[in-house]
Amino acid sequence: MNGGEGCLMVGIVVTGLVLFVSVIVLAVMIPMYYVDKSRCGAFGQQTNREVKFVKFNLVTWDCLTRTADGKWISTDALREFGEKP
Repeated sequence: MNGGEGCLMVGIVVTGLVLFVSVIVLAVMIPMYYVDKSRCGAFGQQTNREVKFVKFNLVTWDCLTRTADGKWISTDALREFGEKP
């Protein structure tokens, strides 16, 4: 085996590991997106608050609700802002 074949093998192994990790991450993220979206809707129904589910990018999303002064904040931050759920 010469130097070129060794680099090729390393490249194949690294590519395989990146694909493997990507598949695992997507396998976790995709179901979590739909679970969080469902929970956001349920939160709105249970509390009678206006909510919206916002997807910021491929791996970041949040459930937002309107405060008394009309600003949108994360439902996770309600207590920090003195809002009642």
